Amino acid sequence: MRIAICEDDSYFLNYSSKIIQACFAAYQPDCVIDSFSDSSILFKTLTSHNLHYDVLFLDIDMPQIDGITIGSFLKKAEADAFIIYLSGREDLVFDTFETRPFSFLPKNQFQQKIRSTVASVCIACQQKQTLVSFFIGGTHYQWDLKKLVYIECCNKTIYLHFTDYALELCYQLSALEQKLTNYGFIRVHKGYLVNYRFIFCIEKNFILLDTQEQIPLSKHRATYVKKEFIRLTV
Repeated sequence: MRIAICEDDSYFLNYSSKIIQACFAAYQPDCVIDSFSDSSILFKTLTSHNLHYDVLFLDIDMPQIDGITIGSFLKKAEADAFIIYLSGREDLVFDTFETRPFSFLPKNQFQQKIRSTVASVCIACQQKQTLVSFFIGGTHYQWDLKKLVYIECCNKTIYLHFTDYALELCYQLSALEQKLTNYGFIRVHKGYLVNYRFIFCIEKNFILLDTQEQIPLSKHRATYVKKEFIRLTV
């Protein structure tokens, strides 16, 4: 994971960089953080060097190029980076909406909110991944999450239903749930894990998928499933 921090206040840049580094270390020990005190250098890095960042912390009010301009460039370039704006002016939050930031972090609340913000963005980065690798029973598997629709457990056998094929495994559904929860899979029934990306709608006692398949929805899981689906899609 590569992270950029752009802040023209050198004191706050040094202060925030150390805290952000420590927070990410708990989730991504091998992350690389680049700090910029000059927004024009960051902009040149993005436009000329074609360097990709997974997460960018951008001050809004900067003398060379403001953070919203950089965010607008990333949006127009269809970059899939997560943008977190930092500002001492909370009145600017509405100006950022067009760039669809991941979060807006007021500087006077930085210390209180940075840990939860980093935790949330790390989960979002995991969910954005489409290829995941697992070792199961000594065998290495690599699955494309864009194609894994749902997982079914029947008579202690696991069936993974992809858009173009199915895979059968001897494994525990609860173990797969632990591996896939942070990638956007929801336990909707004791026998089913569903990829939220394929949910078309949630009915009273079943989930309708984009594939037109119906997956049973446990009554006692219904509230949790709806909350998770909203959290993942908003």
